[in-house]
Amino acid sequence: LLIIKECTKELQSIHCSGIVKRGAIICFTLIMFQNILFSNQTYVYQKVLYDRATSITGRILNNIDSCPEYEAGVTEVVLIGTLQKNDELAKLTENRSLSGGNVLSITYNQTFGSFVTILGSKFNWNNDAELMKEYRQKEEIINMPSYPKDGYWKMIDDKMVIKLSK
Repeated sequence: LLIIKECTKELQSIHCSGIVKRGAIICFTLIMFQNILFSNQTYVYQKVLYDRATSITGRILNNIDSCPEYEAGVTEVVLIGTLQKNDELAKLTENRSLSGGNVLSITYNQTFGSFVTILGSKFNWNNDAELMKEYRQKEEIINMPSYPKDGYWKMIDDKMVIKLSK
């Protein structure tokens, strides 16, 4: 409103008809309203994605904590795939995403590891490229379902393997 008042003062100093001044004020007000609306929608959308990613991360951490062989911060964790490439999550959001949403935006634009840190959990993440390549080729892991299906996590070779996608 302060901006509109300032623009009104500016327009009053310009010598033109009252209709032109009112028209300019109305146009400026509509543009400002549209920008505010767009900004709020973008913020809400990012907040929904952030909350969803935090929720998913919390559920995964809760599930692996239930494994007696897993010790947070000690047991090595191997992540297979990413949530962005998860077909099951894409099916859940097919017809329910907000405007502008797509398969790639079903989670917040951060890594799973950063959400583990945000949630304050100890996580011994092994991201060695050779180890991950080896694990992706294991028949046992190929046959594992991906999150959120039961069996998406498993202790293999004293490592917690979490399959986020194929």
